[in-house]
Amino acid sequence: MNQPMIALLLCATSVCAAQVVAVVPATTSSQTVSAQTSAAPTTSAGSSSMTAQVVAAESAVEQITTTTDTADPMESFLERLRQFQSFGTEDGQISFNADVWLTLDYMVFSTPPPGFIQTSNGQIFAPTLSGLFTLDISKHLEFVFLGLVNRGFDPTETSVQSQPAEYYTQVTPFDTPVLNFKGGKFQTAFGQWTNRHFSTQNSLINAPMMYGQMTSVTDGNANAGIAPNTTAMVDRKNSASPPVTKWIPIVWGPSYASGFQLNGTVGTLQQLDWAFEMKNASLSSRPQEWDLWNRGFNYPTFTGRAGFRPDAAWNLGVSASTGSYISQAAYDRFSNTSKAGSSIGESRQNVVGTDISYAHGPIELWSEFAWSQYEVPDAKAGKSVGNIGAYSYFIESKWKFMPQFWLSGRWNQQLYSNVTPATGPGAGSETPWYNNLWRADACLGFKINRYTQFKVQYSYTEEAGDVDPGQNLFAVELVIQF
Repeated sequence: MNQPMIALLLCATSVCAAQVVAVVPATTSSQTVSAQTSAAPTTSAGSSSMTAQVVAAESAVEQITTTTDTADPMESFLERLRQFQSFGTEDGQISFNADVWLTLDYMVFSTPPPGFIQTSNGQIFAPTLSGLFTLDISKHLEFVFLGLVNRGFDPTETSVQSQPAEYYTQVTPFDTPVLNFKGGKFQTAFGQWTNRHFSTQNSLINAPMMYGQMTSVTDGNANAGIAPNTTAMVDRKNSASPPVTKWIPIVWGPSYASGFQLNGTVGTLQQLDWAFEMKNASLSSRPQEWDLWNRGFNYPTFTGRAGFRPDAAWNLGVSASTGSYISQAAYDRFSNTSKAGSSIGESRQNVVGTDISYAHGPIELWSEFAWSQYEVPDAKAGKSVGNIGAYSYFIESKWKFMPQFWLSGRWNQQLYSNVTPATGPGAGSETPWYNNLWRADACLGFKINRYTQFKVQYSYTEEAGDVDPGQNLFAVELVIQF
């Protein structure tokens, strides 16, 4: 089956759903408000995004059409529990909210493991307890902390550990959100997927390939070389197991690097939004680089996004980022000079991207495209690689065909620019510097009640080249909000 046909099948549910008319009872304003206050957790930006508002609206319908306190004891218990997680002053000047949710992921896959998973087995259990705590003082000052208890930021076989994922302060000097100042550790402004990366908001279980697939570029971590010649670069295509500890992606998940951000929303209907940030690490940097005590601002990364909402259904944006992708370990090892003598501080990752989303009735659509250029340091011997590029995109759809059920599909593809190896097989001929690949994801979701949901997903990956990595992934996920 060819690739366009597979992409068409993935989105077929959305096309069919355009002909379906969902009929639900009308709600009163008091019922809607009640459901919205107990819906999904707020986003890490500190205020409800459009995605969170959609989730809240869906919860309002489900509260009326699918459950009652007497019919679902678990939901009734969780509702009472959540009453103790928020408080505020009578005048509304100070408010505190705690959102806690447990995510239980179990994955079975053909080896080597896909994405950022690190295990020697063909299966892994990855539980995560998340706590998002928000303190608002008037409408001008906000403190946010997101803590995680898991077996590593990305699925591993290590013991359970706790870690601060986000912590920042946001100041809004005016009565309108035209300008906000944020400082701390927080998700990147690049693209749209990071605004719905929580398990409570992601329509699938895994991340798009753009945010969760290794390239063969090395950042110098784990004593990896950072200046291969063209022959050595192409030889990495034959690696049977991509080393997660040495290679880097285009964007590492939500990229919780540390720094400062200016952002705002303008327009009478808040049609335009923008953000510009300076952080300590690039989009492709690994999680241990994100905290300031592990990596400073010697080589900062600059990222920005501009978005436009022509109406409530559409959200369009463009993003760009530039910064050094070399790890702090490589800086320490080479004292900012590679063995070839070139400055590794000048080895930048430059990324540009576009994003678009659409939501209407039971249908939601998302798509993003990114081009990433890596400036590889000069090789000590042989022909230097120079600047190489990677292209990645995904198209994702969600069809809520019943009040408690949805179908989601995602088509991912990642392509690489050509280099010309000086020696070895294919010497003198252009060839991609890594294997082009695509992945198809399909997921069925079931929202048991307003606080509990279950997903089951299958993914198939196809990679060019002689070495065929793990192609199949089966995953289940249970999410419980407390």
